Formats: sequence, C-alpha cells, structure tokens
Amino acid sequence: MDPRGGSDKDRWNAYLSPRLQTMTNALVVRRATPADAYGILRIYQDIYSGTYPDPLMTEVGRLTSALSSDQHCCMIATDGELVAGTVSYRIDRENRLAKAFGAVVLPAYRGANIARDLLVAGWAELSTMPSPIEIVYATTRTVSTIPQEIAARLGYRSLGIFPNVHRTDKFETHCLSTFYAPSVLDKRHTDFALHPKIVPLFDIVRAECGLAPLDVATVPSGVGAGGSAASRKPARLDLEVIVADRFAQHRFRVEKSTVERHHWFFPFLRPNVLLTNPEQSVEVFAHVSASDKYCVLLGIRDLAQIGYPDILRLACRLLHDALATRYIEFVVRADETERISSALDAGFIPCAYFPAMQLSNDRRYDFVVFSRSFEILDFHDIRLDGINHKYLMQYFEAWKNIALGPILLDV
Repeated sequence: MDPRGGSDKDRWNAYLSPRLQTMTNALVVRRATPADAYGILRIYQDIYSGTYPDPLMTEVGRLTSALSSDQHCCMIATDGELVAGTVSYRIDRENRLAKAFGAVVLPAYRGANIARDLLVAGWAELSTMPSPIEIVYATTRTVSTIPQEIAARLGYRSLGIFPNVHRTDKFETHCLSTFYAPSVLDKRHTDFALHPKIVPLFDIVRAECGLAPLDVATVPSGVGAGGSAASRKPARLDLEVIVADRFAQHRFRVEKSTVERHHWFFPFLRPNVLLTNPEQSVEVFAHVSASDKYCVLLGIRDLAQIGYPDILRLACRLLHDALATRYIEFVVRADETERISSALDAGFIPCAYFPAMQLSNDRRYDFVVFSRSFEILDFHDIRLDGINHKYLMQYFEAWKNIALGPILLDV
C-alpha cells in the first residue's frame, strides 16, 4: 500500500480498487497459516473499524500464536495475495467440539457464496482431524437474515437466541446454530426429567433436531419459578472483585479438580475475574470482555452454604456495579434440576438449549444456556428467520414471567 497521504481506510480502498476491477472467480479456500495473520486482521479492520469485540482479531501477536495452535483453525478465501473472506474455529478436543466465529467477507466479494464455501471447508478440515470434531456451533448475527439462512442451508440446527449479547457499533442479538455429525445425537444422555420451566424452550429444539420427548420433573411450589426468591432477604456475603488473569486461572485449575466437570463448564473461555469473600469460602469465577462488557460465569464454589440463588444475585450486582458488566451468561446441565431452579430464582432467563454439548465417558449431555441483560431490550433492527423468531417470542415470555411482578403480569 502507498503510505503517503489520506486515512488508513482511504489507502486501503485505493489498494483494493484496481484489484476488484479485475476480480476473477479463481478464489482459493484453504486453512490459514501464521503468515496470513496480517491479511486476516486487515479484513476485520476494514469491516469493523476497530470495534470487533474479540482481541484475537485485533492483535497480530495473539492471532499469529493462535494460527500455530492445535486449538484453533482458520479458513480463508484468497484472491491472489488478498484475503477476501475468513471464518475461524476454536477447538475443544476433549469434548470434540468446535466454535465457528468471526465469519467476514469483503463487501465486493459478497454474493459469491464465499461464506458457505468457508464453512463447508471448515467442517471438512475439522471432521478429518485426529479425534475428529463431532459438533460445531456458531452464534449468527441478526442484522440480516443471511447468516441464519446460510447456516440453515448447510444443516446447522437453530437452538436459541441471545438478546443484546455483544456490542460492536451497537448492541446485537445473536442466534445459536449447531451442526452435528451423523449419529452424534444418538449418544445423548436422556435418562432424566427436565425442569418444567425449560420444557417450552426444549420443545422448539426438539422439533428442530428431531428429538424424543423428555419426562418432566416435579419441582416444589415456589421453587425455580423465576424470581420467586427475589423478595427474600439475601444472605450476608461480603464479596470482593479481583481482576487478575493468571491468579484467577490458577485458582480455577486448583478448585476445578475437586468438582464435577459439568458444574464448572463453558468451552473456550478462561476466568480473568474472581469474586471471593475474605475467608475464600465462596468463590465465583468469571470471564469479562473488556471491550463490550460481555461476561460468562464459569464456576461457583460455595463452602459457606450460602446457596446458589443468593450468590448469583450478589455476583451479578457486583459485576455490574464494579466492572460495568452489561450481560451475563452461563450454562447448566439439563439434568441438574436444582441448579436450574437456582438460576431462575436469581433472575436468569433460559435462552438456548444445547443437546449433546459435553462429552463424558462416550455419552453426551444436554445443557441449558441462561442469560441476564442489564440493558433495555430493543429489537427494532433485528432480522430473524422463522424458527429464530419462535425463540425470541419464547425468550420474551420467559422474561415477562421472571422480570415482571405479578401486578404487571395480570394486566
């Protein structure tokens, strides 16, 4: 590029123009190498102008390291030296699970099915690795229906919706789409009864994935009803916030070895924040994105027997007040009825149901995804296809029952 004069974007457009005038269809789709890092970052800068929330796609050193790792796979479409499109995957070999993210195509190359070709090539790469990946999931944007339509045409199943989950130039709602290798869903653990408040969400997923019905658990009246414990005075708990990546990850590794795997589970993220009381009898591990204040709860340690609903409520309040966290998410295994009740009583809303998410002893276990947003929900610019519209309506019904008081519900 000519470094003389004009803005960075002007120089980039000047570089692109003569290439696009002679553009051919001879695009090459391949797995990226560390040498492709600058070309990949250039796309994100051009599309997002520095607002993309994942630092992997803004820091060349971090991306170069990822492209050398067996925990990351990036597919690119190239036109000569130009990277015209890309999609990345994070890989969890233990669970034979991958997450597709960051799919972008330069505007001049759109309409040529590049995103589709990248996803097809990505699955071919992942499914032929040693210990081949069995499940790939993605969160698709809703600024248009195109990402949802591409995923659906490729056989991805829609599993839920995340309102206001990320922020680029504005807040965005994403949808959960998942691709399953043949017969993977046959490995599901189904010998359990599902919490009754999760049944409406599960029924949408069941029809989408062709699953059999589950028995419904009996939950005591007033428990897990959504906000039913909100009027009760919370337990005294003096939590402090410690923002320290290496310390939080060390504590997480030490304590994780003493609990069931599914109690502290969220793939591809590590804690960078620890909430604890002075005695360390209560610890809450979280990952908070500095760029858009997205937060995931990764584990809770409760030796003081405070109870999960109170800990969740206090942790959410502290994360919001101290770190300006605006959205909090975590997962609970679908057969953990008591923990699901705790999430509902703490004001969390079930927003997705992920069949066969975790692999353990050759069996796969379903998980429920919960979220809580501190933003005013605004869906004016959202674009949804048919089934994702059902998830939005289901989320809205759950939100009304959990977030609104009985006076408003009776109106």
